[in-house]
Amino acid sequence: MKPINSSEIRINAEKMLKTVCGEDAEFHDGQYEAIEATLTHRRTLVVQKTGWGKSMVYFITARLSGGLTMVISPLLVLMDNQKERIMRILGVDEKQADEILAYDKAVDRGEKTPYDLTKEQEK
Repeated sequence: MKPINSSEIRINAEKMLKTVCGEDAEFHDGQYEAIEATLTHRRTLVVQKTGWGKSMVYFITARLSGGLTMVISPLLVLMDNQKERIMRILGVDEKQADEILAYDKAVDRGEKTPYDLTKEQEK
């Protein structure tokens, strides 16, 4: 992680938050402090309720770190499980479900966009 000073962290973190969430966005109590603590190499543990914005803390910290960052979140696995369950409930067969999930993962990786799906369907 490259060294970064607190004023740079604040400016860049707020800029990133506003880019993602809109110009009126502000950090929840403790979000910025968690970002700053991590980027200044202090051990950081963030325990908050669902919806508080932990993912935003992870993503902004990762983006500002300037290096490779791995975020391991059980929420991402839960989201995949929910997608699979919804497809079963809707009666999507296994082949269709695999194609949809593969496409969704390609979108997540930035290899495809939702617009690409529309173009493929038009062929």
